[in-house]
Amino acid sequence: MSGFEESLAIAAPADRVWAALADIGAIARWNPGVVASRRLTAGAVGSGARRRCELGGGAYLEEEVARFEPGREISFRITATNLPLASAEIRFRIETRGDGCMVTVAPAYRVRYGVLGRLAEPLLVRPVYRRGMRRLLEGLKVHLEGRTGP
Repeated sequence: MSGFEESLAIAAPADRVWAALADIGAIARWNPGVVASRRLTAGAVGSGARRRCELGGGAYLEEEVARFEPGREISFRITATNLPLASAEIRFRIETRGDGCMVTVAPAYRVRYGVLGRLAEPLLVRPVYRRGMRRLLEGLKVHLEGRTGP
C-alpha cells in the first residue's frame, strides 16, 4: 500500500467541517475535482452509506463510508472506479485548533497494473493524487470560510 497525508487549517468550527464531510452526496459543492456527486444509499448515514462521484473526462469513483466517528473522523473505501487504483481508502480527520480546526486527508491505496503500476506510482500516480487532495482541502476551506478567492 502507498499513502500520504495532506493537512490544512480551516477557520471554521469543527461541527461545520464535519457537516460538510458527512454530507457525502454534496462533495461536488466544494471539491473542485468532482464534477457531480450523488448519494447512492437513500437516507443512510454513517458506515455503509455510499456515493458516486463523476470526476470529468469519463472518470468516476464509487465510495462507501468505512469509518464514521461523528465530529472526528470519516473514511471512504473506493468500491468501483476506472482510475488506476486497485484499492483505496481515504481518511479525513478533524482536530480542533482554537476557533478553527486542522483537517487532514490521508489516502492509503494500491495501484493497478502490477510491476508497471508500482513503478509509475511514485512518479505519476502519487503526485497527481497528492495535488488532487490539496485541491480538495483548499476547496473545503473556501467553501467553509465563505471566500470566493485566495
